[in-house]
Amino acid sequence: PNVRADVGDTLDSKADDSIAATATEVVSAAAPTRRRICIINLRSNVHEKRVGDAGTGAANGFPLAPGDHVWLETTAAVSVYNAGAVAESVAIVEELD
Repeated sequence: PNVRADVGDTLDSKADDSIAATATEVVSAAAPTRRRICIINLRSNVHEKRVGDAGTGAANGFPLAPGDHVWLETTAAVSVYNAGAVAESVAIVEELD
C-alpha cells in the first residue's frame, strides 16, 4: 500500500486557468511551501495540454489528454502549453505546508 506520513496541511483549489491557443503559460509560480500540485486538463477540452517548466511546448512537457491529470511533487514554477487552436482551461489544486 502507498502510505505517506509527510503530507501538507492545506489544499488550495485555484480558479480554472485559461491558456491561450498554442501558448505556454505559467499556471503556478515557484512556491517554497508547496508540496504537490495537480494539473487537470478539463474533460470538456478538445486538445492535449503539456505540463512542465518554462520550456514546455508542442514537443516537450508531460502530455495530458482531455480528462487526464498529473500530480507533481515540486516547489518550482509549473507551466502548461495548450496545443489547441482556441483557448482552453485547466484546473489546479495545490497541497501546501
